[in-house]
Parts: sequence; C-alpha cells; structure tokens
Amino acid sequence: MPQAGYLFKGVCFPDALSARQAACSEFPLTWASGTSVYSLSCSPTIDLESSSMSMCRTTDGGPCATTSQPWPTFPDCNFSGSSDLVLDWGFLAMSLLVVIWGGKRLAALFNTHHVPD
Repeated sequence: MPQAGYLFKGVCFPDALSARQAACSEFPLTWASGTSVYSLSCSPTIDLESSSMSMCRTTDGGPCATTSQPWPTFPDCNFSGSSDLVLDWGFLAMSLLVVIWGGKRLAALFNTHHVPD
C-alpha cells in the first residue's frame, strides 16, 4: 500500500518535518544590492512544527533580523521507500530467468544428433 509523502524539489519525503528540513537547507542565500550585502537563512532556533518559517536576515554582516514566511507547499507523493522498486526489479529478474530456462529447454528439444544412414 503506497504511503503518502511530501514532495519538495523532486524528492519525496516520508513526513512533513523532513520536507521542511530540506526546504530550510536551501539557505543561506546571499546577494548584493548596491554597496550592501544581504544574507537570508533559517533561524538557528527554527521550529519545524510551526506554521511558518522563521528566517534570519542580515545586512552587511550585522545583527539578525528575524522574519517569518510561509513554508513552501509540499504536494502529496507516493513514499514507499524502495519496496516498490525492489518488487519491480524482482519481477523483472524472475521473468528473465524463466525466459532463459524456457529457451534452454526448447533448444534441448531440437538438439538431437542425426546419424546418417
């Protein structure tokens, strides 16, 4: 039975906290505007269970100004770990073995030595 997961940037995570941790790992962002350098990162005391991201914004390496922004949306995805993949490859391997075995048995039927009279 497929287990519901949370999709972030093409990766399906088993729970919302893992997806939020991955979203937080996208930071810090640093950019320049004019003569100032800005940095945005997840707050060191971020609560992954809160309803919004706590962000730390600094200007020119100054003190942290904490702001909040909503978490990115995490669409539903099928998180079944690797069990589906293992079953698919197992079925493929067994099918291949059956075809090879059947081919050998069929070849053995026609592999008779003809003795000329």
